[in-house]
Amino acid sequence: MDRKALLEFKAGLGDPSGRLSSWVGGDCCKWKGVDCSNATGHVIKLDLRKPYQPSEAVCPLSGQISDSLLELKYLNYLDLSSNELSGPIPDSIGNLDNLRYLDLSDNSVSGSIPPSIGRLLLLEELDLSHNIMNGTIPESIGQLKELHTLQIDWNPWTGAVSEIHFMGLTKLEHISIYLSPATNNSLVFDTKSDWIPPFSLKVNKIGNCKLSSTFPAWLGTHKELYHIILRNVGISDAIPERLWKLSPQLGWLDLSRNQLRGKLPTPLSFGTSHGWGMADLSSNRLEGPLPLWYNLTYLRLGNNLLSGPIPSNIGDLSSLRVLTLFGNLLNGSIPSSSKLQYSNIIDLSDNHLSGKIPYNWNDTKILNILDLSKNRLDGEIPSSIC
Repeated sequence: MDRKALLEFKAGLGDPSGRLSSWVGGDCCKWKGVDCSNATGHVIKLDLRKPYQPSEAVCPLSGQISDSLLELKYLNYLDLSSNELSGPIPDSIGNLDNLRYLDLSDNSVSGSIPPSIGRLLLLEELDLSHNIMNGTIPESIGQLKELHTLQIDWNPWTGAVSEIHFMGLTKLEHISIYLSPATNNSLVFDTKSDWIPPFSLKVNKIGNCKLSSTFPAWLGTHKELYHIILRNVGISDAIPERLWKLSPQLGWLDLSRNQLRGKLPTPLSFGTSHGWGMADLSSNRLEGPLPLWYNLTYLRLGNNLLSGPIPSNIGDLSSLRVLTLFGNLLNGSIPSSSKLQYSNIIDLSDNHLSGKIPYNWNDTKILNILDLSKNRLDGEIPSSIC
């Protein structure tokens, strides 16, 4: 039965580089990308993700996701990502009730998410990102009580996401609903201001949706958050103190393209346990002095209302590789002590900086881009940066 289902699936695929050339013979458990249970002999894993092999010409599979795959009743792992598969997800995908891992990302899958997906009660990871799926997100997704990772970003979703969508997701740790800017915020989060979710997130990625005009109170209930993206979600509020209390564990903070207001706390130290760190609060209405935030690789505060001088000890931010402060109201001179030795990009353009350009830029070892345009600088350009 399993062998027949796999051959029917293969028959509908384009395979120009012969990735499924081993799919011959009577024992499908020996075929590439297929794993079987030692106890029962049934197919339990199908991994046909396009491998990344830059030294070889490996072509993606094309075609549609055949209903024949639904005959693999014992399948618990299905990865068809990074191919060129098209067409809808089969309506009866919920029949694969042993499935724990489903990854269809980076294809051209279209249509909506079948409501039957709510029957995958053992599912732990779902990734439908980077497709051309559309329509509304079914409420049945809230029945996936074992789900810990939900990634459905970069699809043109419409409609609303309510508390019902999250009602049963008690184990959710990673959510990614980051849409293309071209969707014009067509997806709306319809939750109460005092809503407390039933899960505790570690990764929150929401972008180009309509979330709330006020800062979501529920964000403060997640004690292990280390990655926050709330980009272009319509917030026009001050950043609450409870978020800054998370800074020692935060490795990534993106609140850009909102209407955030108020002053930024200084100094702050961000987390280092998850690799290089990034804070992007650009394109808001933040004001006050430029903060000193430590342990970051990227600091983006452009297009705000920050004012006053650049701190003389900004060179203490030695981990910075990218510093963008363009489009603010910063004034005074560029500190001569600003020895950001390993910075690759520094953009101080479109401010009110004055005086001479410091001569110590030769201490910056890998500087590729330095933009000081649209200021009030005078004097000569140091030969060390020419």
